[in-house]
Amino acid sequence: MKRRVVVCATGKRIVIGNGRIELGFDRRANGALVSLRDPESGWEFIRDAAAPKTLFRLALRPAKGPVRWLDSRDAKRFRTGAETAPNGTARLTLEAARFPGAAGIAVTVEVTLAPDSAMSAWRVRV
Repeated sequence: MKRRVVVCATGKRIVIGNGRIELGFDRRANGALVSLRDPESGWEFIRDAAAPKTLFRLALRPAKGPVRWLDSRDAKRFRTGAETAPNGTARLTLEAARFPGAAGIAVTVEVTLAPDSAMSAWRVRV
C-alpha cells in the first residue's frame, strides 16, 4: 500500500512525514529542525533536546573583513508553504528573510518527500 505524505502544522511545529520518516520544524525558531523520527519504531534521532538547533547557518565572506554568520533563527520574517504533486510527493518550503544587517538576503529551504521514501531531498536557495 502506498503511504501518503502529510504536511501539517501542530502548535509550534510544522511536520512533514509519510509513515516511514517524520521531520519536525520549530516555527518559533524560524524552521529549526527539532525532530527526525521513525514513526514505525517511534525512535527519535535528535537526542539532545537542549542542543542549539537551526534550519541553516550561512557564512557571508566580504571582500574585506571577517566572515559574517547568518543564522535562520535571527531572521525577522519567516514563512512556510506546502504543496503536493499528483504523484503524492509533498514539498515543504521554509523561507527566512530580513536578517539584521543583511536585510536584502533571503534563504529558501525546500524539503521534498515521496510517499514511500525514508529519504527526503533538500534544496537551499540564497
